[in-house]
Amino acid sequence: MMDRSSTLGARWLVVDDDRSVVDAVRVITEARGHRCVSAGTLAEASELWTTLQPNVLLLDVALPDGTSVEWLSQVQDRHQSTLVAMSGCASAWQGHQLGRLGVRAFLEKPFDEVSFWSAIEKASTPPDLADAVAACVGHLGLHDAEVTVRRSMIEEALRR
Repeated sequence: MMDRSSTLGARWLVVDDDRSVVDAVRVITEARGHRCVSAGTLAEASELWTTLQPNVLLLDVALPDGTSVEWLSQVQDRHQSTLVAMSGCASAWQGHQLGRLGVRAFLEKPFDEVSFWSAIEKASTPPDLADAVAACVGHLGLHDAEVTVRRSMIEEALRR
């Protein structure tokens, strides 16, 4: 569970071409003491990514210059950021691909403040992999254990 006080002053990067979404996220996050920076395109997001090193990334699924799946596939260092995807019309395939790329929660647009913080909390909560790891120890080789744990992570992301 996310302790909101521990993320006070966190750096947020919001990538969305809809100004009203960006403004809403800015109001919600800055009211809790966070720093919110926005990008309207993936090109702008790429420029900000390295310098800002955000604690939280909120990323629209479809932007004018590409998709979040394409962009996240190219991002080499995710800085241990909490990744949340947003959309009003994402497909199941996109959701699966985003989960594979580290997105831990999905925020359906339009959203309210309660659903916003619920998605952030969900994304901030680490997956429970104890059973998957315990089943591998002493029974599987390293490669097979990695495959099993990765599959468990994807399944957990899809359940969320």
